[in-house]
Amino acid sequence: QSKDELIEEFKKQGSGENYISWLIINSERNNLSPNYYANFVKDINKTTKQGVQLLAGKYLRYQSSIFMVMGKWYPSLNDVLKLSKNYRIELYNIDGTIKRIIPKGFNGFHILNDYIKAVGGISSISKLKDLNIRLTGKYEMMGEEFFIMGEIKHKATDNYYQHYSLIRPKKDTIFLNMQIYDGERGLDSTMQGKKLLSGNALELLKYKSTIVPATKFREWNYKTKILRADTLNNSYVFVVEFTNPAKQKFIDFYDVDKGLRYKRIIEDAAYLNNRTIVYNQYRKIGDKDVVYPYYQLITGEETVIRLMIREINTKTRIDKKVFKIE
Repeated sequence: QSKDELIEEFKKQGSGENYISWLIINSERNNLSPNYYANFVKDINKTTKQGVQLLAGKYLRYQSSIFMVMGKWYPSLNDVLKLSKNYRIELYNIDGTIKRIIPKGFNGFHILNDYIKAVGGISSISKLKDLNIRLTGKYEMMGEEFFIMGEIKHKATDNYYQHYSLIRPKKDTIFLNMQIYDGERGLDSTMQGKKLLSGNALELLKYKSTIVPATKFREWNYKTKILRADTLNNSYVFVVEFTNPAKQKFIDFYDVDKGLRYKRIIEDAAYLNNRTIVYNQYRKIGDKDVVYPYYQLITGEETVIRLMIREINTKTRIDKKVFKIE
């Protein structure tokens, strides 16, 4: 009776589009012979009780069977995340071509790898030696509005310079902040004076020194966990938490398909210690194969900063004197 039911079920599904797709996917995935499933009914008919285990081993073993779910996978993202803790998941299009592989043990660093690839990849990023960024924007604080001008300089591998000034139209220019990291030491300068950094403050500055800091998260002993899948501005995103030894926490929002980061919530001991950054307008840096967010919206307590990159220069070599700490 069980044989008859199994054969009847097989015949019912045999002509359906979904089932044909399943057969194609399974055959391609496991490099099965063209007549593999053609022998299915014949093998069942001749199987005795003693042969049931062999039959199951041939047609039902893990390597030659998959679970197949039809339709868009986005609404099931959180279920996929749960399953990926213990299983490798392969996502296929209806024609049998592979869409994506979610490895067993899928975690925040896998998503970070997708982000690094999305902004250019390790090879292209490593070719950037000098990066000079000029920014302008608006700074709103406690009901007062300023223009802001800034400059950021990176010199590979870990030299960093940052300078911001506030401009009050028809009044004056106010020095806001300057930070320098020379690969070992860090300096922070404000209207209250200069100070050499140490401890967590120095670590936080070091974390900004690399052109694409995400490439060093593992080296810097960041910890990560995936919080959930969600939507943000009509895009599906992975929400990932990162923490580092300097007691800084990020909650990042990465596009599921594109890999780009759209939003970051930061908690640390820096100025605006609870702040949110929204990233927009990713563009190529000149003729390089690396993309960068040209617009950032930073919000914190009673503060809103809108920054727009006006120029990125990768061709002019930056004098190392810029990073000299005296």
